[in-house]
Amino acid sequence: MPLHRRLLAEALGTALLLATVVGSGIMGVALSGGNDGIALLANAAATAGMLYVLIVTLGPISGAHFNPAVTLAMRARGGMSSTHAAAYIAVQDRVFMGGPHVDPVYARRRRSCLLIAVNCTHPAATCFCASLGTGPRARAGFDLVLTELPDS
Repeated sequence: MPLHRRLLAEALGTALLLATVVGSGIMGVALSGGNDGIALLANAAATAGMLYVLIVTLGPISGAHFNPAVTLAMRARGGMSSTHAAAYIAVQDRVFMGGPHVDPVYARRRRSCLLIAVNCTHPAATCFCASLGTGPRARAGFDLVLTELPDS
């Protein structure tokens, strides 16, 4: 499956799961009559149901990560390359941080991260920037950039 199709499936699944969690939370509070247990049950049931549907439908395409922590775990276990993991996380980050419905917990954690980029003078064929044709210069999305200097 081409990477662009996997990323599209991941973006769609992440957005639908986020909408389900937020929407079922609102629904649970509105319909529970002040009973927090019922609200949590409604939220959990809707989320579990949607997650099942998303995994069954999009899992064969993207792996159904829908969360940067799952993507990092897959990378750590050797289930995907660093290039693909970075692309997945970029898509998930865009879904969680963009648009009118930002996930506040994710946004708070993301703001507290220190992102370091490295500009290299001789990228390897396996480097993220070389494989996507976007480098070897980091352009945006980082807090600190380091530039590799060639040996003289």
